[in-house]
Amino acid sequence: MAFLAELKDTKTSLKPCQTVVRPHPCVCSGTEEFGDQWLCGERLEEIVEAEDKTQALAHELAQLLRPSTAHPDATSPTRLVIYTGAGVSTSTGIGDYRGPKGVWTNLAEGIIPDESMDYSAARPSYTHMAIKRLVDEGLCTGVTSTNLDGLHMKSGLRPMEKLAELHGNMFAERCVRCKAEAYRAFPIQRTLKRFTGRYCDCGGNFMDSGIDFGQNLPLRHLALAEKHANAQTVSLVLGTSLRVRPSCDLPLANDAAVCIVNKQETPHDDKASVRSFAACDDFMKALMNDLDLEVDVPPVVEGPGSLSATALKKRSKQLATLMAKRKDNNWAEAHTEDGRVFFYDTETGETAWERPSGAIPTLDKEGLQLPHGWSAHEDPETGVTFYYCADKGLVNHVHPYFGAMYEESHYEDAPATSGGAGAAAAEPPAFLAELAAAAAAR
Repeated sequence: MAFLAELKDTKTSLKPCQTVVRPHPCVCSGTEEFGDQWLCGERLEEIVEAEDKTQALAHELAQLLRPSTAHPDATSPTRLVIYTGAGVSTSTGIGDYRGPKGVWTNLAEGIIPDESMDYSAARPSYTHMAIKRLVDEGLCTGVTSTNLDGLHMKSGLRPMEKLAELHGNMFAERCVRCKAEAYRAFPIQRTLKRFTGRYCDCGGNFMDSGIDFGQNLPLRHLALAEKHANAQTVSLVLGTSLRVRPSCDLPLANDAAVCIVNKQETPHDDKASVRSFAACDDFMKALMNDLDLEVDVPPVVEGPGSLSATALKKRSKQLATLMAKRKDNNWAEAHTEDGRVFFYDTETGETAWERPSGAIPTLDKEGLQLPHGWSAHEDPETGVTFYYCADKGLVNHVHPYFGAMYEESHYEDAPATSGGAGAAAAEPPAFLAELAAAAAAR
C-alpha cells in the first residue's frame, strides 16, 4: 500500500481524543538570554497557506523539474538538490528550533523544552520517504541536511553517497585523527568530553558527530554538499530558516531556480522562484501527486539506526539481571547420593549438571583501559558492546571513564594497591589527559 493511502486509512480509523493535562511546560527563569541569543532576537509568526495555493505552487515546481523549463540552457538536464532542516521532521514528533513551540522559542520564553520523546525511535516522515523516491527516480541528484536525527538514513539514503549531513548524525561517531565515520545501530551518547571510548582502525579516538555553534563542519560532507550545489539547476529548500551559514547559501549556487517551503519567512524569500508556507508533508504530497509518484512506507530499519535509546535502556536492565544471575563465583559443587557431581547457584538455588560459565564472555581488556571492577562484553542479541560493574551490578553502554555511571567516590573507597582501583582514582589514566588536550586543540 502506498504511504499516502496508509496515512489516510490511519486517519479515518482514529478515535476521538480528549485533552490530557501534562506536567509540561516547566517554567525556569534564566533561560531567556540563551533563547534570544540563538533566535538573534527574532520572533517570527508562522503563515497559514490555503490548500489550493499549496497545490498550485507544487505544480509550479513540478513544471520546473521538467528539463525544458528547469534552466536557461534547455539542453541541460534537470539537476535537483534538496536541502532539509528541522521542519521535515516535526510531523514525526521531533521539535524544531524557531517554531511557536521550538526549543529556542521555549527557552526565550523561560520554558524548559519537553524532551520526553525519544528522538532516536522516530520513523521517517512522508517528506523523508518522498525525497527517497525522488532520488530513486533520478529526479534528485543530492540531499543536504542539517538535521541530526538520522531519518534520511532510516529512509534508505546512504550518507556520503547522495546524502551530505552537515551537522552530524546521532547514530554516527567520527574519528578525531583521520575523520573516518562509523555508523552504529544505537544512538551515540554525548559525554562531557565528547569521546565515546571506542577507537578507529587508525588508532584515533571516536567522538560523537554532532556539530555545535562555532565548530567546523565535517569537510567531507561539506565538500559533497558543495559539489551538488555547484551542479544544481533547481534547489528545493524544505523546513529550514536559511539563517545558518554556510548551509543557507548553498541553495543559491549555480544560479539555480529556488523553491522554498517553510512556515516562516526566510532571508532568501525574494530569491525564490516558488515560495510556499505550507507544512513540508502537505507540499510534498501535492508535489508527488502532480508527478504521479507513489511514496513507500518507511522501511524496517536494520543495521545503523535500528536501536533506540529507549530499547538500549531496557536492554541494559535485562543485561544487568542476566550478568548478576550468572556470575561464576555463585556456583558451588555438590554430589548426588549416587556420587554424581552437579552444581547449584548459592543465591537462587538453580542447579546444573555442568558448571555454567559467565552469562556473556568477557572481551579482551587490552586497549580498553577500563577502571577497576569493570569488564567489557558483547551483547549476543544486539551485537553492541556493553560495560559491566560486578560490584554495583551496573550495565552501561558508554565507556565507564566517560559515562555517567563512572563515580570517583566508588574508586576512592577501594584499596590503593599498585595498578588497582586506588591508583585509578588517585591518578586518572594518562590517555584522559591526551584526550582533553586533543579536545582543546579542536
